[in-house]
Formats: sequence, C-alpha cells, structure tokens
Amino acid sequence: MKRTLLLILTCLAVMTIKAQDQKIYTSDDAAKDKSITPPVFKLYTDGQLHVTDPVVGYHPYEVQWFVKNYRKPADVPSKVDVEISYVVEKDGKLSNIQINKYKPEHESITTPPSSFKSEIRRLLGSMKKWTPAKKQGRAIRFKMESSLYLFDYAKALKEKEDYNKTLNELRESKENEVHEIVEEYPSFPGGRDAMIEWIQRNQKKPEGDPVGRCILNFVVEKDGSLSEIKVLRSSGNEKLDEESIRLIKTMPRWTPGKLNGEKVRCRYTLRIYF
Repeated sequence: MKRTLLLILTCLAVMTIKAQDQKIYTSDDAAKDKSITPPVFKLYTDGQLHVTDPVVGYHPYEVQWFVKNYRKPADVPSKVDVEISYVVEKDGKLSNIQINKYKPEHESITTPPSSFKSEIRRLLGSMKKWTPAKKQGRAIRFKMESSLYLFDYAKALKEKEDYNKTLNELRESKENEVHEIVEEYPSFPGGRDAMIEWIQRNQKKPEGDPVGRCILNFVVEKDGSLSEIKVLRSSGNEKLDEESIRLIKTMPRWTPGKLNGEKVRCRYTLRIYF
C-alpha cells in the first residue's frame, strides 16, 4: 500500500513539474512576479546605435521587423490593422501563432484570407531566434501580443524618400534664391566712398586712355563673395568691359544682404566709370 501511494505521489509530482514546464506565462505574470523577465528580440546585432526607422517610426524591434519584412499578398488591401499573438518557446522559436484581429483600412472585412494567414506564418517563422523569457534564471514559455499596421514597406519607403528629396530640393532652391529686394542691402567694406576709392586705386586703363561707363550686375553671396558677374550695359569699349569685370572679381568680400535677419544671396548693380 505504501509503495503504491509513493508511486502515485511520484507520478503526481512528475505531472506537476511537466505542467509547470509547459506553462505559458504572460505579461500579467511578469507584472506580478519580478523574477520573470520577458523575451527579447534584437533587430540589430552590430552593436551600433540606430536611428528610428523613417517609415515605421518608434516601435518595439519585433514590430519594426514585422512591418519591414511583410510581403503583401495580392488579394489583401494595401493597409491592414492586425493584432497577433504567439508564444516564444524556451529555445527562442515562435509557436501558437494566431491572428486575433484583421481590419483592412476603409473596409468592413474582419476575416483574413488564407493568403494573409500564410504570410503571417511565413513572417513569424522566418524570424531569427529570440532571447527567451526566464523565471528565476530558467527559460520559460511566454505569450506575446503585437498590434501591427501592415503595408507595403518598400513602396512606403520609396514614397518617403521621394517626399524628402522634393522637400530638400525646395529648401535648396530657397537657399539658393537670389533676392532683388532685401531689408539690408549688401555693401562694400567701408561703404560706398571706400568702394569708389578702391576702384580708382585699382583701375588699369587700357592703352589710349579711353573714357566710358560700364554697368555690371552680380550676386553678393552669403559669405560676401561675388559671383555671376555680367555686363548689363557695355561701355562701348571691349577693353573697358573686360577691366570692369576684372575689378569686380578682385574686390574684397562684401557685407552680405539680409532678409528677416538672415544672410541671403542678393543681386547688385554697379556702374564703373573710366
């Protein structure tokens, strides 16, 4: 009798251990028992700091992985809200994959097609192993739940890149805009009188001492350098025009113009007399 009772107790103990061994823990268990650490999925293994994904944004790494690796089936709408659950086993693999919610955007369908179910199974089945959950240092089974907004990631990324490219082009265009009217006009260092004196001191008149007036137009850059120099109205003497251009090219940097308190590129017209 005692032997039978001992055998029964032994069997019960073994069954209890097995039951505990197969128990699936949840986040509620982890909240109550501080010895439980939930499973971890590492999206990056290079040890580097990665910025937030430009399309997915800030989400847990497993969610980012799901979205980035999802392959939209042909019969599934372009955007779908999904809630899935799965068990991270003691060896880091996933099992018990279930779709708990399926809601396509702008549609009332709630039953996922077989193609979508197959894609979810493929998606989770292709994940690299997780670091399993642990209880008192021993690996345990743990149920995870993820809310996902699935879409064509490659297409969305291309649209994002195109948008950013257009935005940068607009910014660059605005940065390179040449203004005709500004709050503070560009000026030669020392002012107009200093500029006239500099021109007179640096002029190199061609042979024959010709007389004339050349009107030039140029851009004063944000750093005060001069560019896009051209003759608006010729002096009538090619040598005088060439000398006028040379003078502009050799001028010291100007004080740039300002608009709304910011330095801007500004067009300037100047007459040079000989």
